[in-house]
Amino acid sequence: ENENPRSAALQALAKTWPDETTRSLLAQRAIDDENEDNRSAALQVLAKTWPDENTRNLLAQRAIDDESQYLRIAALQALAKTWPDENTRNLLAQRAIDDENPNPRSAALQALAKTWPDENTRNLLAQRAIDDEDGNTRSAALQALAKTWPDETRDLFLQRVLKDPDKSPRGAAWTALGKLHSEFGRLLPTQDLDGIGPYLDPLEPVSSDHIEAAAKKAGIPSEDIDTQVTALSAYFGWDIRVGAKTIVKVSAPTTQENP
Repeated sequence: ENENPRSAALQALAKTWPDETTRSLLAQRAIDDENEDNRSAALQVLAKTWPDENTRNLLAQRAIDDESQYLRIAALQALAKTWPDENTRNLLAQRAIDDENPNPRSAALQALAKTWPDENTRNLLAQRAIDDEDGNTRSAALQALAKTWPDETRDLFLQRVLKDPDKSPRGAAWTALGKLHSEFGRLLPTQDLDGIGPYLDPLEPVSSDHIEAAAKKAGIPSEDIDTQVTALSAYFGWDIRVGAKTIVKVSAPTTQENP
């Protein structure tokens, strides 16, 4: 099942000889093994077999110091799963901002939203949806907000549709906004009509073929498509057949956006 012989050997050792010698070897491999899969396997086995303070401290260290972004993600996820307390929360909030790579930042945001779905997390997600330098992390923040706080975040979704510099976060915000309206609104902004990325660009026109396909998947009869398009366009604040770039251009000289 495990394609990596060394990872498999580490797991077999912990299963058959769960003693201090095995633990010491795993802790050493979690830091020194040149292969990130082996380091990750060692950390996961330690967290499962010896979920104590020493293991926690090692995970916290690797969540910051490991050179592999994927191992930093694995360490953060293991911490959130096994030690969901304020210390872990603070570390996740720090890594959501400070990690040099967007993927661990996204993973930290997602873990926070899943484990601590409160006002502080919502505020951090809203901040990162605007301020993170990477479009994928901004998208991840918007997706987490859409999952847990869709109604409270409507204004932010509309703002990011119109103001985010990248297509993916604009599309994620558009999908979240559309989901608040209808199934048709949820499916329409996505290229594969599945409500998830990759996304269309809300600034651009939506083709008639795509509109018809989204309507069909949403169960809208062909004779009702024009009515649904008009209703959805009114909800968004722009004609989806033309694109939101029209209202971006109109709104640019002012500080006030359409609601």
